[in-house]
Amino acid sequence: MNIFSIIAKFRNTKGFTLIELSMVLIIIGIILGLGLGVLGPTLKGAKVKQAEGYIDSAIESVVSFGMTTKRLPSTGAEFTSLIRNPNDPWGNSLYYIYDNDTATAGSGGICGRRTTSVTLQINDVIKGNRTITDVAFIIFSSGANFNIQTGTPTGWGTQDVRAASPQTVTIYSPLENPNTTVNGSAGSADPYDDIVKWVTLSELRTQIGCQGAPLQMINNEMPSGSATATPYSANVFASGGVPYAAGGYQWYWDNISGNMSWLRVMCGANPVTRQTWSGSGSPCTQLSFDNNSGTPAAGSYNIRIAVSDNNNNNDNKSFVITINP
Repeated sequence: MNIFSIIAKFRNTKGFTLIELSMVLIIIGIILGLGLGVLGPTLKGAKVKQAEGYIDSAIESVVSFGMTTKRLPSTGAEFTSLIRNPNDPWGNSLYYIYDNDTATAGSGGICGRRTTSVTLQINDVIKGNRTITDVAFIIFSSGANFNIQTGTPTGWGTQDVRAASPQTVTIYSPLENPNTTVNGSAGSADPYDDIVKWVTLSELRTQIGCQGAPLQMINNEMPSGSATATPYSANVFASGGVPYAAGGYQWYWDNISGNMSWLRVMCGANPVTRQTWSGSGSPCTQLSFDNNSGTPAAGSYNIRIAVSDNNNNNDNKSFVITINP
């Protein structure tokens, strides 16, 4: 049975009665109601997909800019000048969070950096939380609720956020957690619906074709020694990164456990004091260790060593020095 058979059943030669018209209107209302119920989520989903497309396009533009200049856009105006759609499908600005040093050629730009000041914290009660370090930049939309729920309070309402010091940006997973309520720029706690995408520095360096290896310590272990025989001697080497003009790097060391007053640590001809950087004025390519300061006692000593280059890229490792009886 369809709507026309119902109408035919109640039709007479004088036309439609009020009851017949009422039934038709009720049926049409039900049909429209069902259609609108499906249409609303469909339209919202279409706008989310459209926003994702805008963000993907903006990311491509920023990467292309970096390929030419070897740095990121350093202002909101520079960012928006690169992209076709500076606003999301709801008419709000796309937001741009970026690492300051990666956007500054004098601080290394993209190819001269190995680390950034931006960390991304993803909170997801279903898949589990995770942390992504050394993020180069983040682009996001505030979504349909116009409530900016991504970033930090100091960044809310600002189209571009320059991360000149370590900054953790917290986001949530709206598709897996559609009812997660988060405070935002509107001063209210709404279901999180920001649409967020990011590019790590490693990904960016690969995409723009940076050359050169990252700063790293080469050693994976340190040699053992003897409390009674041959004097102790060891070297820790580093490579990659951006060495100082005089050649080499700054070094730092600290003993985690055990009395290591017997250990002498040298950067070239200069002693390196425990818990103190060797200094940029006298860089060296290796850190040397010996027992010139005394006789070591038998046992295991835990030591942590760090190295830094001319662009403040860092690497660090922990080692165990075993002194046999």
